[in-house]
Amino acid sequence: MKNKTTLAGIGNKPIHQYIISDLIFAIRKKLVAKKIASKYGVLPEITLSEIGYETTSYNFSKNHNIDLVVIEKKSGDILFLAEIEREGMNITNTKNKISECLKTIPTIKEAFIIKFTMCGETSFELCELVKGKLICTPTSSTSELLDIVLKTSLISLR
Repeated sequence: MKNKTTLAGIGNKPIHQYIISDLIFAIRKKLVAKKIASKYGVLPEITLSEIGYETTSYNFSKNHNIDLVVIEKKSGDILFLAEIEREGMNITNTKNKISECLKTIPTIKEAFIIKFTMCGETSFELCELVKGKLICTPTSSTSELLDIVLKTSLISLR
């Protein structure tokens, strides 16, 4: 039997990857401008175990793949995460993933769902736990943690 290994992002639409690429560029540019780029990592399409969050140690239901995370390099703590979803798709799995991450990883300061249409239109939801339940609220896309408006960084969609 063959051992099949593929990248987690395989099968995603190019627009999904454009959004991730644009976000990485904008976030890194902001970190460089603030002269703190060496303290943080911006990682795309990565599983929790690849950055030190083992499913057994952290009691995750599975080894989640996250579309984009910002970590503090020294501690390895996740500070920010974003999931990119095609609008109109059932995003229950994405919301469950974000909920599990927020419940299990207390260092996460912000979690976003970025929805896109195939025409390049985007919308943003900021997700947080309120009394143990995930609440995702439409937002202007401003990340207070990163001090950036995420929507303006999506230059590939213009």
